[in-house]
Amino acid sequence: MPSVNIPDEHHILRYAKRRDLRTVVDTDENEIVIGLARDAFKLRDDETTLSVTWIEYFQGDFSEQKVGAVKAFRPTFTSSAKPPYPGAFGVGLVGDTKLAADSYGHKIRILHEPDNNPGHSAVHRIPRDHDDLFEKLATEVFADFFLNSEIS
Repeated sequence: MPSVNIPDEHHILRYAKRRDLRTVVDTDENEIVIGLARDAFKLRDDETTLSVTWIEYFQGDFSEQKVGAVKAFRPTFTSSAKPPYPGAFGVGLVGDTKLAADSYGHKIRILHEPDNNPGHSAVHRIPRDHDDLFEKLATEVFADFFLNSEIS
């Protein structure tokens, strides 16, 4: 199946492990997740693209599509990830993701590249090391997030 560009007005989902989340501690010493950290957008040594899931690929209204995207992603977890699921998902617009990268001189492409996850997509040409861009993605483009454990 050939790769397809995802429309700019569509959304992508990026999973962040617990260690890649921004947290604060409240007055009762509870750790509260306030968003994704910039490290959630860094490529691992063995990666050449940033893995995301195309939300609108799935059926239903936007809320149902998000649930479908999460459920399609979960089988990619290691066997150690069992309910309650750790981590969180950030939601960003494709067009805003491209604009953020472009503001730092990077022309990225976001392509639908299904694998075991039928909505799997990849961000191509994202730099390996660019903390300012990753910070912008985490705090502005993917500021909308939800905990993985919120989806049953």
